[in-house]
Amino acid sequence: MTIPADLDEAFALLNQKAAELDAALDATEVEQAAGRTGHQAYLRAQRLADELKEFGRVLTARIEEERRTL
Repeated sequence: MTIPADLDEAFALLNQKAAELDAALDATEVEQAAGRTGHQAYLRAQRLADELKEFGRVLTARIEEERRTL
């Protein structure tokens, strides 16, 4: 996974991905409240959560790399 070179841009993208995950979780709850399984929305939320974990891992490594160069 690649992240923007600029850390401010990377954090902005992280926030965007977190908002997408929140929306997917909300969609899951709406589907379930309507008596449906919400399975598709749940799968999307799960995929986004996995992406966020990977993004966080890469971003953490990038920050550590930046710290070593200071």
